[in-house]
Amino acid sequence: MKRLLLPLTILPFLALAGCSGASGTPCEGEFAFSNGSMPPPFSHRWTVTFTDGAGSIVWTSPYASPQPEWSAEFEPTDDAVVALCDAIRDAPTESDSVGGPVASWETNSGSGSTDTGVNELAAAARELVGAETFDQLRKQYEGWQAEQDEG
Repeated sequence: MKRLLLPLTILPFLALAGCSGASGTPCEGEFAFSNGSMPPPFSHRWTVTFTDGAGSIVWTSPYASPQPEWSAEFEPTDDAVVALCDAIRDAPTESDSVGGPVASWETNSGSGSTDTGVNELAAAARELVGAETFDQLRKQYEGWQAEQDEG
């Protein structure tokens, strides 16, 4: 009976380890960043969707009405995909704050969310999108945000 119990107790851990994928391997799916529960025009959320050789980003202010949206498509490099996937795999799951930015993801390597290490995850996602494309959308959001402050 002891021989049977050992494999059965190890099996769940092996199954969970398989969900994360091996370091240095690509994944595909969706990564999202939210700067937290802030009122418009200060709230923003962006979502990056990436598959083999293609990607898109959508930036929005989720609590605004009507909800503005800016989007772009991009071609991620293999290295940037691996870097984001590794950052996701290594992301801490514990929480170290109340409120504030949150990162979430759903990939073929697993899913989760965290409010710890969010800046590092966001930096890897920015590299995936490409600085020029990412910054262009950020500037569009900031332009909209300035218009709201004026009105």
